Amino acid sequence: MRDQTYDLDLLLLQTSLVVLGPDHVLTLLTDRFSLNNWFSSSPTAPFDEAQNASMAEEFYSLIICIFFFFPSFIVRCIFLIRPILSFVE
Repeated sequence: MRDQTYDLDLLLLQTSLVVLGPDHVLTLLTDRFSLNNWFSSSPTAPFDEAQNASMAEEFYSLIICIFFFFPSFIVRCIFLIRPILSFVE
């Protein structure tokens, strides 16, 4: 169950990148992780140095997952649909 919700969360984030645009979504994510000041090189940060580095690491990990993740249930659907598509051709 947890794997499916994780897959759907990433699929929703990937869809939001397409619908809302990457600039808007990345701005929302940096705000969600409270990293706006960190990216703007502002000396004021809501976290101390260790927490800030940890939040940045989690943010980059999420970005990598969003851009390079291909949900497993989509792969299963493709393998199920492929024989049908080859039959139609």
